[in-house]
Amino acid sequence: MAHLVKQANGNLIIRNDWHQSDINDVAERMDLMLCDEEVRRIMELVIARFDANYGINLDAIESAISDVAGSRDDE
Repeated sequence: MAHLVKQANGNLIIRNDWHQSDINDVAERMDLMLCDEEVRRIMELVIARFDANYGINLDAIESAISDVAGSRDDE
């Protein structure tokens, strides 16, 4: 998923983009269906927990999905 991008100023950066569809794909593999609001909450949770030592990875996404899906029972 990571890729090299050349910016307009000529500098190179490494990008690792995660899209809403990626979150939904992971959730589907976990036998869960998410609404758009849940995906947004999952993405916000991943950002809040971000650790540069580990980056954004499937474990982080799965953990956030589990937490958000688990909170369904609290609502």
